[in-house]
Amino acid sequence: MVSNIVDLPQILFRYGGKSISMIDKIDVSPQAICGTHPEKSGRIQLMVATIFFVTLAAPIRFYGVWQMPYVASFSVVEVALLVALLYVVGGVVIYGRLVIGPTRIIALLALPVFATVISVIWSIHPGMTFKAMAVHFEAVLGYLVVINILRGLSVREHLGLMGAFVVVLLVAAVLSYTGIPALSPQLPPDLSQSETAAFLLSYHARFSHPFIGLSNNIATVLVMVLPILVAIGWCYRSKHWYLAASFSFVALVATMSRGVFLGLMLAVGITGLLWLAVHGRFNKGIIRLFIFFLTAMVAGMTIFFYSSPSALQHLDGRFSFYNVDSRLLAYKATLGVILAHPVTGVGGGVGLGEVVSSTGLHSVHNAYLQALFWYGIPLGLVVAFVPLLLPLVTSRLCAVRGVPRIFRRGIVIALLAVAMSNLFESSWEGSMLRLLTYVLIGWCISMLHALNVDVEKERRGLR
Repeated sequence: MVSNIVDLPQILFRYGGKSISMIDKIDVSPQAICGTHPEKSGRIQLMVATIFFVTLAAPIRFYGVWQMPYVASFSVVEVALLVALLYVVGGVVIYGRLVIGPTRIIALLALPVFATVISVIWSIHPGMTFKAMAVHFEAVLGYLVVINILRGLSVREHLGLMGAFVVVLLVAAVLSYTGIPALSPQLPPDLSQSETAAFLLSYHARFSHPFIGLSNNIATVLVMVLPILVAIGWCYRSKHWYLAASFSFVALVATMSRGVFLGLMLAVGITGLLWLAVHGRFNKGIIRLFIFFLTAMVAGMTIFFYSSPSALQHLDGRFSFYNVDSRLLAYKATLGVILAHPVTGVGGGVGLGEVVSSTGLHSVHNAYLQALFWYGIPLGLVVAFVPLLLPLVTSRLCAVRGVPRIFRRGIVIALLAVAMSNLFESSWEGSMLRLLTYVLIGWCISMLHALNVDVEKERRGLR
Protein backbone atom coordinates (compact mmCIF):
# COMPACT_ATOMS: atom_id res chain seq x y z
CA MET A 1 0.00 0.00 0.00
CA VAL A 2 2.78 2.44 0.83
CA SER A 3 4.27 2.12 -2.65
CA ASN A 4 0.90 3.06 -4.14
CA ILE A 5 0.62 6.32 -2.25
CA VAL A 6 4.18 7.47 -1.62
CA ASP A 7 3.98 9.86 -4.57
CA LEU A 8 0.76 11.50 -3.38
CA PRO A 9 2.50 14.53 -1.79
CA GLN A 10 3.82 15.48 -5.22
CA ILE A 11 0.30 15.13 -6.64
CA LEU A 12 -1.42 17.13 -3.92
CA PHE A 13 0.77 20.23 -3.83
CA ARG A 14 1.49 21.59 -7.29
CA TYR A 15 1.66 25.08 -8.73
CA GLY A 16 1.04 25.14 -12.47
CA GLY A 17 3.32 22.62 -14.10
CA LYS A 18 5.90 22.75 -11.34
CA SER A 19 5.66 20.22 -8.55
CA ILE A 20 6.96 20.97 -5.08
CA SER A 21 7.99 17.87 -3.22
CA MET A 22 6.62 17.88 0.30
CA ILE A 23 8.00 14.46 1.27
CA ASP A 24 10.41 16.01 3.78
CA LYS A 25 7.51 17.79 5.53
CA ILE A 26 4.60 15.34 5.23
CA ASP A 27 4.37 11.84 6.61
CA VAL A 28 3.63 9.55 3.66
CA SER A 29 2.77 6.52 5.78
CA PRO A 30 -0.73 5.03 5.53
CA GLN A 31 -1.51 6.43 8.99
CA ALA A 32 -0.84 10.00 7.87
CA ILE A 33 -2.01 9.99 4.26
CA CYS A 34 -4.83 7.47 4.09
CA GLY A 35 -6.39 8.23 7.43
CA THR A 36 -5.96 4.64 8.60
CA HIS A 37 -4.58 5.79 11.93
CA PRO A 38 -4.82 3.43 14.92
CA GLU A 39 -8.25 3.60 16.52
CA LYS A 40 -7.07 4.93 19.90
CA SER A 41 -4.74 7.53 18.39
CA GLY A 42 -7.48 8.57 15.95
CA ARG A 43 -9.99 9.14 18.76
CA ILE A 44 -7.54 11.37 20.65
CA GLN A 45 -6.69 13.31 17.50
CA LEU A 46 -10.35 13.90 16.66
CA MET A 47 -11.14 14.86 20.26
CA VAL A 48 -8.34 17.46 20.31
CA ALA A 49 -9.49 18.87 16.96
CA THR A 50 -13.13 19.02 18.09
CA ILE A 51 -12.29 20.84 21.33
CA PHE A 52 -10.17 23.33 19.40
CA PHE A 53 -12.86 24.11 16.80
CA VAL A 54 -15.68 24.38 19.34
CA THR A 55 -13.70 26.83 21.49
CA LEU A 56 -12.91 28.86 18.37
CA ALA A 57 -16.63 29.21 17.69
CA ALA A 58 -17.31 30.32 21.29
CA PRO A 59 -14.05 31.89 22.56
CA ILE A 60 -15.15 32.84 26.07
CA ARG A 61 -12.90 35.54 27.47
CA PHE A 62 -11.95 36.14 31.12
CA TYR A 63 -11.14 39.62 32.40
CA GLY A 64 -9.37 40.71 35.56
CA VAL A 65 -7.41 37.49 36.03
CA TRP A 66 -4.16 39.43 35.99
CA GLN A 67 -3.06 43.01 35.63
CA MET A 68 -0.70 43.32 32.70
CA PRO A 69 -0.32 46.22 30.25
CA TYR A 70 -2.16 45.56 26.93
CA VAL A 71 -3.12 42.04 28.09
CA ALA A 72 -6.16 42.51 30.31
CA SER A 73 -7.74 39.14 29.59
CA PHE A 74 -7.30 35.67 28.17
CA SER A 75 -9.60 33.37 26.19
CA VAL A 76 -10.34 29.66 26.36
CA VAL A 77 -8.94 29.57 22.82
CA GLU A 78 -5.46 30.17 24.24
CA VAL A 79 -5.90 27.13 26.49
CA ALA A 80 -7.25 24.99 23.62
CA LEU A 81 -4.41 26.17 21.37
CA LEU A 82 -1.86 25.20 24.03
CA VAL A 83 -3.40 21.73 24.39
CA ALA A 84 -3.43 21.24 20.61
CA LEU A 85 0.14 22.51 20.38
CA LEU A 86 1.31 20.00 23.00
CA TYR A 87 -0.39 17.24 20.99
CA VAL A 88 1.38 18.39 17.82
CA VAL A 89 4.75 18.66 19.56
CA GLY A 90 4.27 15.13 20.91
CA GLY A 91 3.64 13.90 17.36
CA VAL A 92 6.73 15.71 16.08
CA VAL A 93 8.87 14.14 18.82
CA ILE A 94 7.53 10.65 18.08
CA TYR A 95 7.40 10.74 14.26
CA GLY A 96 9.99 13.45 13.57
CA ARG A 97 7.85 15.34 11.04
CA LEU A 98 6.01 18.67 11.05
CA VAL A 99 3.44 19.50 8.39
CA ILE A 100 3.58 23.08 7.12
CA GLY A 101 1.28 22.75 4.11
CA PRO A 102 1.95 24.50 0.78
CA THR A 103 5.15 26.52 1.06
CA ARG A 104 3.81 29.65 -0.66
CA ILE A 105 0.78 29.87 1.61
CA ILE A 106 2.74 29.61 4.87
CA ALA A 107 5.20 32.16 3.48
CA LEU A 108 2.39 34.62 2.74
CA LEU A 109 0.76 34.10 6.14
CA ALA A 110 4.09 34.66 7.90
CA LEU A 111 4.86 37.95 6.11
CA PRO A 112 2.76 40.16 8.46
CA VAL A 113 4.53 38.56 11.45
CA PHE A 114 7.91 39.46 9.99
CA ALA A 115 6.78 43.01 9.20
CA THR A 116 5.40 43.54 12.70
CA VAL A 117 8.59 42.26 14.33
CA ILE A 118 10.69 44.61 12.19
CA SER A 119 8.39 47.56 12.92
CA VAL A 120 9.18 47.36 16.65
CA ILE A 121 12.39 49.24 15.79
CA TRP A 122 10.53 52.40 14.74
CA SER A 123 7.14 52.01 16.44
CA ILE A 124 5.78 55.13 18.12
CA HIS A 125 3.88 52.87 20.54
CA PRO A 126 6.02 49.74 21.22
CA GLY A 127 3.48 48.25 23.63
CA MET A 128 0.80 48.09 20.94
CA THR A 129 3.29 46.69 18.46
CA PHE A 130 4.34 43.92 20.84
CA LYS A 131 0.67 43.05 21.35
CA ALA A 132 0.14 42.97 17.57
CA MET A 133 3.21 40.75 17.26
CA ALA A 134 1.68 38.28 19.71
CA VAL A 135 -1.63 38.28 17.77
CA HIS A 136 0.14 37.68 14.44
CA PHE A 137 2.32 34.94 15.89
CA GLU A 138 -0.68 33.22 17.51
CA ALA A 139 -2.48 33.21 14.14
CA VAL A 140 0.42 31.51 12.32
CA LEU A 141 0.76 29.06 15.20
CA GLY A 142 -2.97 28.32 14.91
CA TYR A 143 -2.58 27.59 11.19
CA LEU A 144 0.30 25.17 11.83
CA VAL A 145 -1.56 23.47 14.69
CA VAL A 146 -4.67 22.93 12.54
CA ILE A 147 -2.66 21.59 9.59
CA ASN A 148 -1.07 19.05 11.93
CA ILE A 149 -4.02 17.98 14.10
CA LEU A 150 -6.16 17.41 10.98
CA ARG A 151 -3.52 15.32 9.23
CA GLY A 152 -4.88 11.92 8.32
CA LEU A 153 -8.50 12.66 9.25
CA SER A 154 -11.11 11.48 6.78
CA VAL A 155 -13.32 13.77 4.68
CA ARG A 156 -16.27 12.87 6.89
CA GLU A 157 -14.36 13.91 10.02
CA HIS A 158 -13.35 17.21 8.38
CA LEU A 159 -16.98 17.91 7.53
CA GLY A 160 -18.04 17.06 11.07
CA LEU A 161 -15.59 19.62 12.47
CA MET A 162 -16.80 22.36 10.12
CA GLY A 163 -20.42 21.51 10.92
CA ALA A 164 -19.76 21.72 14.66
CA PHE A 165 -17.94 25.03 14.22
CA VAL A 166 -20.79 26.63 12.25
CA VAL A 167 -23.53 25.34 14.58
CA VAL A 168 -21.79 26.55 17.75
CA LEU A 169 -20.90 29.87 16.07
CA LEU A 170 -24.48 30.67 15.05
CA VAL A 171 -26.27 29.15 18.06
CA ALA A 172 -24.09 31.07 20.54
CA ALA A 173 -24.81 34.32 18.69
CA VAL A 174 -28.59 33.70 18.46
CA LEU A 175 -28.93 32.62 22.11
CA SER A 176 -27.09 35.75 23.25
CA TYR A 177 -30.27 37.69 22.36
CA THR A 178 -32.46 35.55 24.64
CA GLY A 179 -31.05 36.94 27.87
CA ILE A 180 -29.16 33.82 28.97
CA PRO A 181 -26.52 35.20 31.40
CA ALA A 182 -23.76 32.81 30.26
CA LEU A 183 -24.20 34.01 26.66
CA SER A 184 -24.62 37.73 27.30
CA PRO A 185 -22.22 39.95 25.33
CA GLN A 186 -18.85 40.24 27.03
CA LEU A 187 -17.87 43.85 27.73
CA PRO A 188 -14.30 45.03 28.34
CA PRO A 189 -14.07 46.22 31.97
CA ASP A 190 -12.59 49.63 31.10
CA LEU A 191 -15.65 50.96 29.21
CA SER A 192 -17.40 54.02 30.59
CA GLN A 193 -21.15 54.06 31.20
CA SER A 194 -21.84 55.87 27.92
CA GLU A 195 -19.52 53.54 25.98
CA THR A 196 -21.25 50.51 27.51
CA ALA A 197 -24.65 51.85 26.47
CA ALA A 198 -23.40 52.50 22.92
CA PHE A 199 -21.88 49.00 22.73
CA LEU A 200 -25.09 47.29 23.85
CA LEU A 201 -27.19 49.42 21.46
CA SER A 202 -24.97 48.45 18.53
CA TYR A 203 -24.94 44.81 19.67
CA HIS A 204 -28.73 44.47 19.70
CA ALA A 205 -29.30 46.52 16.55
CA ARG A 206 -26.94 44.46 14.40
CA PHE A 207 -26.34 40.71 14.57
CA SER A 208 -23.23 40.20 16.72
CA HIS A 209 -21.47 37.47 18.68
CA PRO A 210 -21.12 37.47 22.48
CA PHE A 211 -17.48 36.36 22.45
CA ILE A 212 -16.10 37.26 19.00
CA GLY A 213 -17.49 40.78 19.17
CA LEU A 214 -19.66 43.27 17.34
CA SER A 215 -21.14 42.88 13.88
CA ASN A 216 -18.04 43.56 11.78
CA ASN A 217 -16.16 40.83 13.62
CA ILE A 218 -18.69 38.05 13.12
CA ALA A 219 -19.32 39.26 9.54
CA THR A 220 -15.64 38.78 8.70
CA VAL A 221 -15.82 35.16 9.92
CA LEU A 222 -19.10 34.48 8.10
CA VAL A 223 -17.91 35.91 4.80
CA MET A 224 -15.20 33.27 4.71
CA VAL A 225 -17.36 30.41 6.00
CA LEU A 226 -20.25 31.03 3.58
CA PRO A 227 -18.54 30.17 0.25
CA ILE A 228 -17.04 27.06 1.85
CA LEU A 229 -20.47 25.85 2.99
CA VAL A 230 -21.93 26.49 -0.47
CA ALA A 231 -19.05 24.58 -2.07
CA ILE A 232 -19.63 21.60 0.25
CA GLY A 233 -23.35 21.67 -0.52
CA TRP A 234 -22.62 21.79 -4.25
CA CYS A 235 -20.07 18.97 -4.03
CA TYR A 236 -22.41 16.58 -2.25
CA ARG A 237 -25.79 17.97 -3.39
CA SER A 238 -26.64 18.22 0.30
CA LYS A 239 -29.70 20.18 1.48
CA HIS A 240 -28.27 20.24 5.01
CA TRP A 241 -25.15 22.13 3.94
CA TYR A 242 -27.18 24.50 1.77
CA LEU A 243 -29.41 25.14 4.79
CA ALA A 244 -26.34 25.88 6.94
CA ALA A 245 -25.10 28.22 4.19
CA SER A 246 -28.47 30.01 4.05
CA PHE A 247 -28.46 30.57 7.83
CA SER A 248 -24.90 31.91 7.59
CA PHE A 249 -25.90 34.22 4.74
CA VAL A 250 -28.89 35.60 6.67
CA ALA A 251 -26.63 36.12 9.70
CA LEU A 252 -24.10 37.95 7.51
CA VAL A 253 -26.77 40.28 6.11
CA ALA A 254 -28.19 40.82 9.62
CA THR A 255 -24.81 42.15 10.77
CA MET A 256 -25.45 45.11 8.42
CA SER A 257 -21.71 45.23 7.85
CA ARG A 258 -21.69 47.15 4.60
CA GLY A 259 -18.02 46.68 3.84
CA VAL A 260 -18.02 42.92 4.35
CA PHE A 261 -21.27 42.46 2.39
CA LEU A 262 -19.94 44.61 -0.45
CA GLY A 263 -16.72 42.57 -0.40
CA LEU A 264 -18.76 39.37 -0.78
CA MET A 265 -20.74 40.85 -3.68
CA LEU A 266 -17.53 41.93 -5.42
CA ALA A 267 -16.02 38.46 -4.97
CA VAL A 268 -19.16 36.77 -6.33
CA GLY A 269 -19.31 39.30 -9.18
CA ILE A 270 -15.69 38.76 -10.19
CA THR A 271 -16.16 34.98 -10.04
CA GLY A 272 -19.37 35.24 -12.03
CA LEU A 273 -17.73 37.30 -14.79
CA LEU A 274 -14.87 34.80 -15.02
CA TRP A 275 -17.42 31.96 -15.23
CA LEU A 276 -19.26 33.73 -18.05
CA ALA A 277 -15.98 34.37 -19.88
CA VAL A 278 -15.17 30.65 -19.80
CA HIS A 279 -18.60 29.00 -20.08
CA GLY A 280 -20.68 31.68 -21.80
CA ARG A 281 -23.72 31.29 -19.50
CA PHE A 282 -24.83 30.24 -16.03
CA ASN A 283 -26.30 26.78 -15.65
CA LYS A 284 -29.68 26.17 -14.01
CA GLY A 285 -28.07 25.02 -10.76
CA ILE A 286 -26.39 28.40 -10.20
CA ILE A 287 -29.60 30.29 -11.00
CA ARG A 288 -31.62 28.13 -8.60
CA LEU A 289 -28.96 28.65 -5.93
CA PHE A 290 -29.16 32.44 -6.41
CA ILE A 291 -32.96 32.40 -6.05
CA PHE A 292 -32.71 30.18 -2.96
CA PHE A 293 -30.32 32.54 -1.16
CA LEU A 294 -32.31 35.62 -2.18
CA THR A 295 -35.48 34.07 -0.74
CA ALA A 296 -33.64 33.03 2.44
CA MET A 297 -32.29 36.57 2.86
CA VAL A 298 -35.74 38.19 2.53
CA ALA A 299 -37.37 35.70 4.92
CA GLY A 300 -34.53 35.80 7.44
CA MET A 301 -34.25 39.59 7.54
CA THR A 302 -38.03 39.92 7.96
CA ILE A 303 -37.85 37.69 11.03
CA PHE A 304 -34.79 39.54 12.35
CA PHE A 305 -36.38 42.99 12.04
CA TYR A 306 -39.63 41.73 13.56
CA SER A 307 -37.83 40.21 16.57
CA SER A 308 -35.47 43.17 17.04
CA PRO A 309 -37.20 46.59 16.69
CA SER A 310 -33.91 48.40 17.42
CA ALA A 311 -32.46 46.83 14.27
CA LEU A 312 -35.12 48.50 12.12
CA GLN A 313 -34.50 51.83 13.83
CA HIS A 314 -30.76 51.43 13.24
CA LEU A 315 -31.20 50.62 9.56
CA ASP A 316 -31.52 54.21 8.37
CA GLY A 317 -28.20 55.12 9.95
CA ARG A 318 -26.40 52.44 7.95
CA PHE A 319 -27.09 54.37 4.75
CA SER A 320 -26.41 57.89 6.03
CA PHE A 321 -23.75 60.10 4.51
CA TYR A 322 -22.32 60.70 7.99
CA ASN A 323 -20.73 57.26 8.01
CA VAL A 324 -19.30 57.81 4.54
CA ASP A 325 -17.88 61.19 5.58
CA SER A 326 -16.26 59.71 8.69
CA ARG A 327 -14.57 57.01 6.58
CA LEU A 328 -13.31 59.60 4.11
CA LEU A 329 -11.93 61.70 6.96
CA ALA A 330 -10.19 58.61 8.33
CA TYR A 331 -8.67 57.87 4.91
CA LYS A 332 -7.50 61.48 4.58
CA ALA A 333 -5.93 61.43 8.05
CA THR A 334 -4.27 58.08 7.31
CA LEU A 335 -2.77 59.37 4.06
CA GLY A 336 -1.41 62.36 5.98
CA VAL A 337 0.32 60.05 8.47
CA ILE A 338 1.68 57.86 5.66
CA LEU A 339 3.17 60.91 3.91
CA ALA A 340 4.67 62.03 7.21
CA HIS A 341 6.25 58.56 7.76
CA PRO A 342 6.65 57.21 4.20
CA VAL A 343 9.52 54.81 4.87
CA THR A 344 8.79 53.37 8.31
CA GLY A 345 5.15 54.02 9.15
CA VAL A 346 4.09 54.25 12.80
CA GLY A 347 4.55 50.61 13.80
CA GLY A 348 2.40 47.50 13.65
CA GLY A 349 -0.76 47.47 15.76
CA VAL A 350 -0.84 51.24 16.43
CA GLY A 351 -4.41 52.54 16.19
CA LEU A 352 -5.33 55.54 14.09
CA GLY A 353 -6.82 57.20 17.16
CA GLU A 354 -3.40 57.04 18.85
CA VAL A 355 -1.93 59.22 16.11
CA VAL A 356 -4.83 61.39 14.92
CA SER A 357 -7.44 61.80 17.66
CA SER A 358 -9.69 64.09 15.59
CA THR A 359 -10.98 61.28 13.32
CA GLY A 360 -13.12 59.61 15.97
CA LEU A 361 -12.26 56.18 14.49
CA HIS A 362 -9.77 53.80 16.05
CA SER A 363 -8.97 51.85 12.88
CA VAL A 364 -8.32 52.91 9.31
CA HIS A 365 -11.21 50.81 7.90
CA ASN A 366 -9.08 49.81 4.95
CA ALA A 367 -6.60 46.95 5.47
CA TYR A 368 -4.39 48.05 2.56
CA LEU A 369 -4.05 51.64 3.76
CA GLN A 370 -3.56 50.27 7.26
CA ALA A 371 -0.56 48.22 6.08
CA LEU A 372 1.07 51.39 4.68
CA PHE A 373 0.11 53.25 7.87
CA TRP A 374 1.76 50.60 10.06
CA TYR A 375 4.84 49.59 8.07
CA GLY A 376 5.56 52.45 5.67
CA ILE A 377 5.23 52.34 1.90
CA PRO A 378 8.00 49.82 0.96
CA LEU A 379 7.21 47.12 3.54
CA GLY A 380 3.52 48.04 3.66
CA LEU A 381 3.07 47.32 -0.04
CA VAL A 382 4.52 43.84 0.46
CA VAL A 383 2.13 43.13 3.36
CA ALA A 384 -0.82 44.66 1.49
CA PHE A 385 -0.39 42.15 -1.33
CA VAL A 386 -0.79 39.16 1.05
CA PRO A 387 -4.64 39.03 1.02
CA LEU A 388 -4.62 39.69 -2.73
CA LEU A 389 -2.16 36.90 -3.48
CA LEU A 390 -3.79 34.26 -1.26
CA PRO A 391 -6.74 33.60 -3.65
CA LEU A 392 -4.35 33.42 -6.60
CA VAL A 393 -1.95 31.01 -4.89
CA THR A 394 -4.83 28.87 -3.65
CA SER A 395 -6.28 28.68 -7.17
CA ARG A 396 -3.00 27.10 -8.30
CA LEU A 397 -3.09 24.33 -5.70
CA CYS A 398 -3.54 21.03 -7.44
CA ALA A 399 -7.01 19.57 -7.08
CA VAL A 400 -8.00 16.26 -8.62
CA ARG A 401 -10.84 16.58 -11.13
CA GLY A 402 -14.29 16.40 -9.56
CA VAL A 403 -15.22 17.26 -5.99
CA PRO A 404 -11.75 18.65 -5.02
CA ARG A 405 -11.83 21.23 -7.83
CA ILE A 406 -15.31 22.40 -6.86
CA PHE A 407 -14.18 22.76 -3.26
CA ARG A 408 -11.07 24.66 -4.36
CA ARG A 409 -13.31 27.22 -6.09
CA GLY A 410 -15.12 27.70 -2.79
CA ILE A 411 -11.81 28.40 -1.01
CA VAL A 412 -10.79 30.91 -3.69
CA ILE A 413 -14.12 32.77 -3.45
CA ALA A 414 -13.86 32.84 0.37
CA LEU A 415 -10.35 34.32 0.28
CA LEU A 416 -11.34 36.72 -2.49
CA ALA A 417 -14.30 37.90 -0.38
CA VAL A 418 -11.94 38.60 2.54
CA ALA A 419 -9.55 40.45 0.21
CA MET A 420 -12.37 42.59 -1.21
CA SER A 421 -13.87 43.35 2.21
CA ASN A 422 -10.42 44.57 3.26
CA LEU A 423 -11.03 47.53 0.93
CA PHE A 424 -13.74 48.77 3.28
CA GLU A 425 -12.86 47.24 6.63
CA SER A 426 -9.66 46.73 8.58
CA SER A 427 -11.04 43.18 9.07
CA TRP A 428 -8.60 42.49 11.90
CA GLU A 429 -10.46 44.17 14.75
CA GLY A 430 -9.75 42.53 18.09
CA SER A 431 -7.34 39.69 18.73
CA MET A 432 -9.49 36.80 17.46
CA LEU A 433 -10.13 37.53 13.77
CA ARG A 434 -6.66 36.87 12.43
CA LEU A 435 -6.47 33.59 14.36
CA LEU A 436 -9.91 32.53 13.10
CA THR A 437 -9.03 33.41 9.51
CA TYR A 438 -5.71 31.57 9.58
CA VAL A 439 -7.29 28.51 11.21
CA LEU A 440 -10.03 28.42 8.55
CA ILE A 441 -7.37 28.63 5.84
CA GLY A 442 -5.57 25.71 7.47
CA TRP A 443 -8.81 23.71 7.61
CA CYS A 444 -9.47 24.42 3.91
CA ILE A 445 -5.99 23.27 2.91
CA SER A 446 -6.32 20.11 4.99
CA MET A 447 -9.82 19.41 3.64
CA LEU A 448 -8.59 19.81 0.05
CA HIS A 449 -5.78 17.38 0.86
CA ALA A 450 -8.27 14.85 2.26
CA LEU A 451 -10.55 15.20 -0.78
CA ASN A 452 -7.64 14.67 -3.16
CA VAL A 453 -6.51 11.59 -1.26
CA ASP A 454 -10.07 10.25 -1.15
CA VAL A 455 -10.50 10.56 -4.93
CA GLU A 456 -7.02 9.19 -5.63
CA LYS A 457 -7.61 6.17 -3.37
CA GLU A 458 -10.89 5.44 -5.14
CA ARG A 459 -9.21 5.61 -8.54
CA ARG A 460 -6.44 3.26 -7.42
CA GLY A 461 -8.91 0.80 -5.92
CA LEU A 462 -7.73 1.34 -2.35
CA ARG A 463 -11.23 1.93 -0.98
